[in-house]
Amino acid sequence: MHFMEICLHFAKPRICGKRLNRYFRLLPVLAILVAALRSNVAHDLISYTNEDIMKREVDICRDYWWKNILFIQNIYEPDKICSSVTWYLATDYQLYLLTLGIFYISHKLKTNVKYLISLVVITTVATQVAIITNTDFQGFLRLVPKTANLEDMIVSKAFTLSYIPIWCNTITYMIGILFGTIYCNHKGEKIFNDNMKKIAWFFGFFGLPILAVFITSFQYDTRFFELLVSILARPMFGLGIGIGILGMASKTGGLVKMICESEILVFLANFCYCVYIFHYAFVFLRILGEDKLVELSIFYIAKYTLIDYTLSFSFGALMYMAVEHPFIQLQKMVFPQVTTKKLNFNGLPKSSISTVS
Repeated sequence: MHFMEICLHFAKPRICGKRLNRYFRLLPVLAILVAALRSNVAHDLISYTNEDIMKREVDICRDYWWKNILFIQNIYEPDKICSSVTWYLATDYQLYLLTLGIFYISHKLKTNVKYLISLVVITTVATQVAIITNTDFQGFLRLVPKTANLEDMIVSKAFTLSYIPIWCNTITYMIGILFGTIYCNHKGEKIFNDNMKKIAWFFGFFGLPILAVFITSFQYDTRFFELLVSILARPMFGLGIGIGILGMASKTGGLVKMICESEILVFLANFCYCVYIFHYAFVFLRILGEDKLVELSIFYIAKYTLIDYTLSFSFGALMYMAVEHPFIQLQKMVFPQVTTKKLNFNGLPKSSISTVS
């Protein structure tokens, strides 16, 4: 939800303060993970599960740990990432900086935010087309048995060209910024206020993500269609989620809104960053520990889904209380909190408030 924060609040012109706050907000938990994966304890513990994969993981973490600390693991040699799941953390942070830059330029040059976002989207599409058409692109990555092997997946062109680079996720991020800006301009209003709009909201929220999943479930022989899927699938999915969140934020959604805003989900959301960072250790290591063919069944899937979720959220909650939350409080004391201004869709500042990035 930080795209809402960016759109609601803008530092004039203290971009450096917001960038540092964001960086040190994310760093402590990530640093703990990288340090653990570089250690002999982690090597000995996980080698018991799968020695070949663990040796590769530890070697990468010992040689390329600095990429994670600088949040550039998706740029330089993207097939060598310490803890593969952290690739999106780098992308997310880079897009956060890009968004700060967009709002800063909009404020300084009195340029419409929509124009700058449109320029970024056009540039992103052109970049994707140029790179995909001029490289050995294997097509949008599908998680099928052939590609689900972790060792092969993270070094495949399908992964390094259709997932990891910043330009693969920029359009979806810009959609989030646009929806955040719409929310900012219509805060307190019920946007989907009649039956037709509510129906459109329902089909947008559920229909677009389902359609995105459907079109990516096929392997297309024509390179042109693979190119279209790579460019459009994520934005289509993100557009549906954006419509859903905007509707629920403006008092639409009924039962869906009640479930998403339930106390238990709001409580679990506090731990999501730590869960994202550490779930790899539980889910993938368990899979690597399988020493025989597994007969998939509803019972097997349900059993290990429950186990994976329980372990991941339990450890995520522990790391939140032991590392993330204390460092958040320390950050508030050490780093100056940025005084910000609200922005409307045209980039014009409104009243000043204070925020934590």
